[in-house]
Amino acid sequence: MEEALRGAGALRFRDIPPTTHHHTTSTHPIVQIPLAAQHDDQVIHERQQDFKLWKKPQNHEDWVEKKRGTLMVVASLIATMAFQAGINPPGGVWQENNEDISQLAGTSVMADMYSDVFHEFINFNTAGLIASLSIILLLISGLPMRHRIIVWILMVTMWVAITAMALTYIKSLDALALESEYGMLCKLKIGIIVWLSLMGLLLLVHTVRLLKRGLKKLVKLLRRRRNTNTSAASIISTYYCHVLHLIGFRSH
Repeated sequence: MEEALRGAGALRFRDIPPTTHHHTTSTHPIVQIPLAAQHDDQVIHERQQDFKLWKKPQNHEDWVEKKRGTLMVVASLIATMAFQAGINPPGGVWQENNEDISQLAGTSVMADMYSDVFHEFINFNTAGLIASLSIILLLISGLPMRHRIIVWILMVTMWVAITAMALTYIKSLDALALESEYGMLCKLKIGIIVWLSLMGLLLLVHTVRLLKRGLKKLVKLLRRRRNTNTSAASIISTYYCHVLHLIGFRSH
């Protein structure tokens, strides 16, 4: 039997080469971390990640793309307010005809009593309505909101809509407020004008940033074209010099 196994290629125990892998047992004790400590470490890690996300500014274009539905709701509400104010202006409408004071049923009381204020009210209200409808058209048109120019147009249109609604509110108070409340109305106007000025300053800052980035891209494009033209001219001049050199060499 032994001779048969050896003939088949079996080895004896002493003929087996020793393995090169040594299994060592660690003398260090295994430290088990409590579950509470693991939970605290996880909470600290999550807070660090949140702080990094908060510290890192989010891309404005991505934010607009994600908030498309919210902007649609806001624009729809502004359009609804402007439409309702247009067909039902402050002070209501005359309920019946009166030939003595030339009043017609269904016409605006504000237009008869305060015609100048009514004209300004209609102008601001119409501007807000058109701006809000333009925002809705921009959002449903499928234009990519990742382009800065589209985001800037959307921002300007939204600023116009909000500003027009604020001015419409002021003109409504002009027609509804009593003369005894003129002082309070002036303070309110000053507050709204200051707020609109801050919003205009913010819009100006964004416009300057957009123009600055556009100028940088334009300068880079011009430099690339200049370098391309220079390299092309150098290649052409080198080619002609080589041709002239060959012609001169052949003539000799």
